[in-house]
Amino acid sequence: MEAPVLLLIYNRPKQTEQVLKRLKECGIQSVYVSADGPKIATERKLTEEVRSIVNRFDSIVKNTQSFEQNHGCKNAVISGIDWFFDQVEEGIILEDDCLPSPHFFPFVEDLLNRCRNERKVMMIGGNNPLGEWQTEGGHFFSRIGTIWGWATWKDRWEAFDVELPEFDDFVLNQGFERVFGPTKLAASRLELTRKSLRGEIDTWDYQWNTHILMNHGLTVIPEENLIENIGFENDGTNIHSKPNWIVNEVSNKPLKVASRPILPDREFEMEWELARRSDLPANASSFSFLGKGKKEKKKLNILIINSTDIGSGAEKIAFTLHQRLLELGHESQLLVQVKKSELKSIHAIGDWKSRIADFQPDVIHVHNLHGTSIQMKELVAVSVRIPVLFTLHDSWLVTGSSNHPFEPNPQKLNLLELMDWKKEFGVRRNAIEKSNFLFTAPSQWMRELFFNAHGIRPFCIPNAIEKVEPNEVEIPSEKFILFVANRPETNPYKDFATLKKAWKKANNKLGKNGCDLIVLGGGTKTEKIGNRTLFILEKQEPENVLAFMKESLLVIQASVQDNAPLTILEAHSVGKNVIGSLVGGIPELMSEHEQDRLYEAENADDLCEKLIAAIRSETRDRDKEKCSLDSMVNMYLGHYLSLINA
Repeated sequence: MEAPVLLLIYNRPKQTEQVLKRLKECGIQSVYVSADGPKIATERKLTEEVRSIVNRFDSIVKNTQSFEQNHGCKNAVISGIDWFFDQVEEGIILEDDCLPSPHFFPFVEDLLNRCRNERKVMMIGGNNPLGEWQTEGGHFFSRIGTIWGWATWKDRWEAFDVELPEFDDFVLNQGFERVFGPTKLAASRLELTRKSLRGEIDTWDYQWNTHILMNHGLTVIPEENLIENIGFENDGTNIHSKPNWIVNEVSNKPLKVASRPILPDREFEMEWELARRSDLPANASSFSFLGKGKKEKKKLNILIINSTDIGSGAEKIAFTLHQRLLELGHESQLLVQVKKSELKSIHAIGDWKSRIADFQPDVIHVHNLHGTSIQMKELVAVSVRIPVLFTLHDSWLVTGSSNHPFEPNPQKLNLLELMDWKKEFGVRRNAIEKSNFLFTAPSQWMRELFFNAHGIRPFCIPNAIEKVEPNEVEIPSEKFILFVANRPETNPYKDFATLKKAWKKANNKLGKNGCDLIVLGGGTKTEKIGNRTLFILEKQEPENVLAFMKESLLVIQASVQDNAPLTILEAHSVGKNVIGSLVGGIPELMSEHEQDRLYEAENADDLCEKLIAAIRSETRDRDKEKCSLDSMVNMYLGHYLSLINA
């Protein structure tokens, strides 16, 4: 193996010898060793023993650096890596408790070569703490990297300042929330970095990971774990025993590495966080269910439940899924409270229990239960004999609210309202505890929200839309931004008042370079404001909406609460950029460029600035991260098959 290796050692002779033996067995020719000194006099014997072990491997050890005094975890590692990259252009970094699989070295060398000129890729990790995370290409990308066996390049490392001089600006600009959404994951990464910068945690890796975030960087993680941590003992620096959620076994076969899009795996990042917080092994990746759904030929009877069949959001997903299942040869029926279409496979809910008895479904799939006549407790009773999959399209099950918007945190309620909220939430939580439901969610934000409320980790299935061609429509403006919402002026989920105010302010500053605002989904209304016009138009057919999107300057997703809005997917499908509010699952649907256009909900000044910057910019993102409709359907099929143990 050609890549040089830096081995960071301290006071653990047994582990150091194990790692050096593995390096020699794997044919490593250039090992650089950096040794920290003893903290106290009684440690000197151990540190000297470690150094004598290193001397026995002089056939592979090319150079050594030894400190007589203890530098501590942070400073010793930083000094060691600095010293290493004074001598090499790229290399592997191992600590004395990181025992690499023989398959680690070819994996890392392959990725060092593949990503050498991809400056967005800032490190290659060999450790996958979840053990296995099925994906394409034998590896994936994340905004979080682990330093239990990793590699990087000199130019990436030299750009790192462990004190993070621009950290305060990053935090002020809500950098963690832009990357991870408004989640506890974002809050925990912020807090860990702050503690490290204050010296409350003697480490450097949280700062390194934040440096990667601040520079829009990514880390490579192998599909299967390639590093065994042999330091889960009392002499560990920061971790003394192996948590239940960490899988420490390594792959016994080489990984087949292939090219793949350089985009972050948001599902992995959230699964890592939720596994850590629950201290339980991780869920399987959605990719694994995708594969199961693709391969299995078994035909199923699937009963889908939703409030109505024609509409947006959950209605569109349920209706499209139902149609695709029929096209694939499955038997599917869609039960709705309000039927709008003429399809014979769609039925009014009515006596739904009799419908179940006649249809004999293998799986029941619930999209929206609220808005129907079916009670949770009735469905719970059914789930004892028929598997139920419940997709969390909104926050109904994590709240006690009976009216929109569904507020997870009822701070604004008075005492009587709060009592009702808590009572209703108790009913829902009790039903969930008694059920055999399997939960999925289209956003990482909703996955975490549900976990916070119920301690259950939903699986992830991103929403997808059917590709359709825009109609030819008459548009009342040649230069406009677009907002699409049902009842935009009164919808409590949407942020129309802020958008209108921000648009006015932006036009005042832009002058002749300003634009009109078209809103689809309300009544019919025209309002002249200055030299520009606000057009509020009625709800349009999907093909018409796409036509408006295609001709717009950009699309606005102005919300005060949102899960995984299809409007963003539709805008991306016709190549349009989006400005969105920094709430719910919106940030994770945005491209890297668009994340700089997120605004604070109900902050007109912030949105005004984002509008001006976006209108003046001609940047267009074409490479959007998205889930295809076939992938979404196959992921659901994979879950159905798992539920019935097919």
